[in-house]
Amino acid sequence: MKPSRYNFFFDFPEEPEKIVAYNSRTGALALMEKKNYDKYKNYVEKGISIDDSKLIEDLKKGQFLIDDNVDELQLLRFNLWRSRFNDKNLGLTIAPTLGCNFACVYCYEKDNQKDVFMSEEVQDKIVEYIKRQIKYLQSVNITWYGGEPLLAFDIVKDMSEKIIKLCDENEVIYGASIVTNGYNLTREVVEQFKNLRLSFIQITLDGPQDVHDKRRPLKGGQGTFEKILTNIEENIDIMPNVSLRINVDKENVSRVNEILDELEIRGLKNRLSVYLGYVEPTNDCYVPNKCLSMC
Repeated sequence: MKPSRYNFFFDFPEEPEKIVAYNSRTGALALMEKKNYDKYKNYVEKGISIDDSKLIEDLKKGQFLIDDNVDELQLLRFNLWRSRFNDKNLGLTIAPTLGCNFACVYCYEKDNQKDVFMSEEVQDKIVEYIKRQIKYLQSVNITWYGGEPLLAFDIVKDMSEKIIKLCDENEVIYGASIVTNGYNLTREVVEQFKNLRLSFIQITLDGPQDVHDKRRPLKGGQGTFEKILTNIEENIDIMPNVSLRINVDKENVSRVNEILDELEIRGLKNRLSVYLGYVEPTNDCYVPNKCLSMC
């Protein structure tokens, strides 16, 4: 047996005598007694046999330990290609408009933003495409993107209703998410998400108010921070899962933690998830020396 190359181990603050074990390939998550972690570590680093058959069984179950002939990179490639050619699940990213009400400094679409909306002809063809595929499918997942998709919310609603009807008639699972700047997330809009089966929202904040408003203003130059956070604060009780993205580069990296303080003040810290996004100069949209390395 050999250790997986995707093992990670962390201290568990609530119980100092335990270790959190995580495998990023399998998603296995476990609590280990420190004495068992020491046995695992001695096996990996010193070749000392593990004398506990139950521990070995558990480590193999989570694939923290794998057979010597297992090639994990090959397994990852296999799963990637299997998902690419899986014809049972259809995932589409739909941009009902490329228009946007923001003028983000690093936007890779800035030269392509036009205040035009998806034509009825294109809408109908997308629905017709799904209709042709539906009898072969187990699930349909739509991501509403842009531009800013809430500027074309009527299109989002109309297409969603048609696709949901198709899925329900054919007993196909339907799911949807939306990537939005959050400026138009009013109560009236959010109240409609349940019927549209929108289960996930991604919203972007790039730091505290002075930082965010400089990076993500309205096209007229006005700030957007307070409006976005107020929308979240006032509607979090009926929102689906919310993920807050913080786009990070050299300009704001030292201040992103202040977002967590703001979320805590507003009672939002444990009601949404937060993650960092990598800013890159795609389409020559941003000065390369302002970007961090991927590492």
